Amino acid sequence: MRSGNTLRSALSASVLALAVAGLGWMDWRLLNWPVEAPPSLPAPVAMADEVSPSAPAGQMTEAPQFASFAVIGDRPLFVAGRRYKPAVTDAPSQVAAGTPEFRLSGIMLRDGKARALIAAADAPSEWVSEGQSISGWTVRRIHPSAAELASETQAITIELYKPATSAP
Repeated sequence: MRSGNTLRSALSASVLALAVAGLGWMDWRLLNWPVEAPPSLPAPVAMADEVSPSAPAGQMTEAPQFASFAVIGDRPLFVAGRRYKPAVTDAPSQVAAGTPEFRLSGIMLRDGKARALIAAADAPSEWVSEGQSISGWTVRRIHPSAAELASETQAITIELYKPATSAP
């Protein structure tokens, strides 16, 4: 019985060794196979925004100067401060004087209860429910995309997404 298992193991090892050798030979053969390039490659075509009025059609213009890429270094890709900064407008503020600035960062609706992630001025954000207070203001109501806050004398609505005023 043992000699049968030994013979079967030796045969399996031999077949495996031959298979690996065969695959290695095929790999070597394919890597050394000559590859012929096409007789002529098409000329590079310029993109529409790369064509200058003086460049003939179908030819690329010179590459832009290195200095024109300085903005890439000014705004590194994986830095938290790399965010879109909206243009400052001279529009009058609709918030009454003495009203703290609130930022609504998120809304969670779960099991029939709503919670809002709100930050006051430069304070850290905190999750609040209807009826709770933040910086002296009471959360009166939480909508799917806004929250209403009220103080003793005034009420404000902060929106999750600022409405777009105009295209850039």
